[in-house]
Amino acid sequence: LKDYLINFLTRPFLLDTNNLITLKYINMTPDVSVIVPVYKVEKYLERALRSLEEQTLKNIEFILVDDGSPDNCAEICDIYAQKDHRFKVIHKHNEGLGIARNTGIEIATGKYIGFMDSDDAIDPNMYNSLYKSAQSANADCALCGMRKELSNKKFITLLDFNNEHIFEKKEITNLMLDIISSPPKSKKERNIQISVCRGIYKKDIIIKNNLNFYSERIYPSEDLIFQLNFFNLSSKIIFIPYIFYTYYFNQSSLSKTFNPEKIIRMENMYKHIKILTQKIDPKSLRINKLFIGFCRNQIKQINNLPLSRKERNKLMSQICTNSTLNKVSLEYPTKYFSVPNRIFYLLMIKKQYKLLAIYSQLHTFFKHVLS
Repeated sequence: LKDYLINFLTRPFLLDTNNLITLKYINMTPDVSVIVPVYKVEKYLERALRSLEEQTLKNIEFILVDDGSPDNCAEICDIYAQKDHRFKVIHKHNEGLGIARNTGIEIATGKYIGFMDSDDAIDPNMYNSLYKSAQSANADCALCGMRKELSNKKFITLLDFNNEHIFEKKEITNLMLDIISSPPKSKKERNIQISVCRGIYKKDIIIKNNLNFYSERIYPSEDLIFQLNFFNLSSKIIFIPYIFYTYYFNQSSLSKTFNPEKIIRMENMYKHIKILTQKIDPKSLRINKLFIGFCRNQIKQINNLPLSRKERNKLMSQICTNSTLNKVSLEYPTKYFSVPNRIFYLLMIKKQYKLLAIYSQLHTFFKHVLS
C-alpha cells in the first residue's frame, strides 16, 4: 500500500480546465516554491531553468507559468517537467506578469514562496541559504543581494548590507519607507532595492491575508506594492550579505516608445502607497520623491527617442501638466534635491520644454560617460 501511494502521488498527471491551465506533477510538501512567469524569453529560458535545476536545496518545487508565450517557451518548459519532477508547468492565456505570479501562488505548496524572472539566473546556493536563514531567524521573509547587467554588458552589485541584518517589527516601518525611496535629503533615489526575486516569503502570510500581485497594466511596479503589503504584515525580516540573483539586461524587453499610460499607472500607485503609508509618513515625502523621480525618468526616456520637437514637446507636456505632479510640487520642498535634480525639477514645473530637452540629453550623456 505504501509503495502504491508513493507511485500514485509522484507520477505525472494532466489536468485541463476551461481557462486553458495545464498542471504537471504533484510533489511532496517542499520547503520553497519558486514561481517563474514565462513569456517570449525563448533565447534566455534554458539559462534560467538550468540555474533552478542546480539548486542545492533539495526539497523544492519550481512552478513555470507559461503566460501564453507565442514562441517555443511552452515546449522548453514541458521538457524540463518531463525530466525533473520538481518542475510543474502551467499553460494559460496571456494576462501579464502579475497575474501569472498569482496563478503560481494558487498551486504553490511550499512553506515559503520565491519568485524568479525567466530571463535571469541564480546562484546554486540561493534558495538553500535563504531558507536556512529564514528558519534560523524564524523570519517571515529572507532577502539576498543581486547584481544587475547594464546595457554596456557591465555589472553593478546591489547589496544593501555587508553583514547579516535582521529587521524586527518596529524597524520594518523604516524598511518600508526605504524601499519606496531614500530619505528626502539623500542623493540616492532608494536605499533598498525593489525586487521580489531576491527573496522568499512565508506562504501562510500570503494566503491568510489574500496577498497577490496587481497587474502591471494597473501599476508600474507590481513588486513594490506586494513588498509593502507583505512587510506591513511581517514580524521579522532578514537580509543576508550574498549576491545570489543576477538580473540580465534584456534588450527585447525594453520599450522603444513612450507609453502615456505609464503616468496614469504611476498615479494609481501613488494614491495606493499614499494611503498605505499615511501613519508612517504623514507628509508623504517618500512617495512624493518617488513620483518626481518617475516623471524625471520618463522625460529622459522621451528625449532619447527619435522624435520631432513637436512630438517631444507634446509628450513632455503630458507629464509636466499632470495634476498629481502639480500637487506634489506644492508639497515637496525643492531644498531636498541635489543641484542637478533641482534644475531638472524646476524646468519640469516651469514647463520649459526646449531647455528641458537639452538638459535631459546632457544629463543622460554625462551619466553614460561617467559610468
